[in-house]
Amino acid sequence: MPNGWTVSSNIKKDGSQFSTDDPETAVFLVGPSLHEKHQRLSTTNFSLITTAKWPFPDNEAMKIAGEILAEYSRITRFDLKRNAVLILVPYPGETGPQSWSAETRGNVVVLLLGRNARRKSVLSRLGIVLGHELFHLWVPNSLKLEGDYDWFLKASLFTRLCAWISALV
Repeated sequence: MPNGWTVSSNIKKDGSQFSTDDPETAVFLVGPSLHEKHQRLSTTNFSLITTAKWPFPDNEAMKIAGEILAEYSRITRFDLKRNAVLILVPYPGETGPQSWSAETRGNVVVLLLGRNARRKSVLSRLGIVLGHELFHLWVPNSLKLEGDYDWFLKASLFTRLCAWISALV
């Protein structure tokens, strides 16, 4: 890697090597000035991996994630078996939080989020997106579902979760 660059991942690191039994869920972030924060949130070990400067401190993102994880654990009565990871990267260009893209794979949420706005606007969008993406750590990622699970979008639990997330932000 270039001088000053580092690599972070959602999988186990042993020295300069990474190992996993599930390579399809391995996600890596490579770049300059990466930083990580690890914390126990609710019943889950949570890691925030990010780069660049955000209009809010890491602990505010951790607080939002912690509240969402706690509520999902309470509602589902199921604690995640794996650590949860958020990889937060600025959306390309000088855009605000209305520009974002996210994917949840295994135990990691990868979120590209526009950061060119006031702190409250960026945190608000972060909460909305995390409300959706973190739930994928439960459904379908903690279940052994096969096929189409669009039925879930119509379930009353999902409707209640959306209302709770809206009230949170």
